[in-house]
Amino acid sequence: METTMNWYSTTGRAMLVRALMAKGMSVREAEKVVNAIFAAMSGALRRGEDVETPLGMFLVKRQRGKRRQELHRFRNVNTGKTQSRLVRYPVFQLRYQPGLRPHSGCGGAIT
Repeated sequence: METTMNWYSTTGRAMLVRALMAKGMSVREAEKVVNAIFAAMSGALRRGEDVETPLGMFLVKRQRGKRRQELHRFRNVNTGKTQSRLVRYPVFQLRYQPGLRPHSGCGGAIT
């Protein structure tokens, strides 16, 4: 799924696209690269994997308790019959853990 860029933004995807364009990429190439990176990250998070970035980690935690479930009704377009299916939703919680950053007053030492 392609997303449109907000070119007035100074953060997020637009900033990353501009940085890649400054390195010599075309607009389309830069947008494709940035969208592919975010798609890979969101796919890994959906699978329950942790994602590590230079700024920190995105952690997926499974919550305890009862899973949410609903009874969905749908119509089969080929036969015209109405069917029901129990849909169970996974219970995950996404957390962000900031990474260690150098402290400006210590001569670059990590605090």
